[in-house]
Amino acid sequence: MIKKNILLIGLLVLLVFSFTLNAWLHSKLPQTAYVDIHQLFENFSGTKELKAKLTYFENQQKTMLDSMGMKIRTLQATVDKDAPRAVLAKLESHQQNYLALSREFSQQYNQQDQEYTDMIWKQINQYLNEYGEQQGYDYIYGANGDGAMMYASDKKNITQSVIEYINLKYEGI
Repeated sequence: MIKKNILLIGLLVLLVFSFTLNAWLHSKLPQTAYVDIHQLFENFSGTKELKAKLTYFENQQKTMLDSMGMKIRTLQATVDKDAPRAVLAKLESHQQNYLALSREFSQQYNQQDQEYTDMIWKQINQYLNEYGEQQGYDYIYGANGDGAMMYASDKKNITQSVIEYINLKYEGI
């Protein structure tokens, strides 16, 4: 009977020790998770707001180019090959101005798009750092299929939670 009790106590001590060791080891493991960066970027309220501004900017430019294109087409319709040089020069000047303005608008659009993208990522990264600290993560990885992370378990995917957090932060909540 005493041997049974000693054996039982020994097993109980061993069991408590193994649970304690397991809990201690688990607490020492880094807390990691990942976000789908494409989904994070596309669902961020700041992205949607700045894309709307970019679309407005693009539409204004398109309207101006369309108007110039209409003038050129109208002028082309009235000009024949025997038209005076001054009229042909005017047409050519309008066409060159159109092409120059089109290139300028394209460059402005690309520059604005890059500036907005940089602003968005700066803000997302700031919010993600705050989120990671508040939630106790040691690492939050970005998964995007470019080789940085080729596989992650869905149970470590915190993308939706981060999207909700950064959108609330963006709205000042």
